Amino acid sequence: MELASEDCNIEPGSQPLKMLNGISIASSIKFLSARSDDQSLLAISFHNDPKATEALISMARDSSNAKRQKKAFFWLARSKDPAAERFIQRILR
Repeated sequence: MELASEDCNIEPGSQPLKMLNGISIASSIKFLSARSDDQSLLAISFHNDPKATEALISMARDSSNAKRQKKAFFWLARSKDPAAERFIQRILR
């Protein structure tokens, strides 16, 4: 899975390209949260919605997958959402 915005010029070569329209933010985050690859966490972090922060916080709390937990903290630390900052501040206290 590769990610790109609508205004990005993409040359997929022989790879199939599918644009998904009409997907709700909640559905997108739910789908991406079920995946375990780094691109999915990146895609979640691109969502400008509190649900994305909630999903990343949930992953950061889940110690069953240390790599995913680390990536979730990485994206939370770069988030502009005040909820992400509050979560990290609570962890540091």
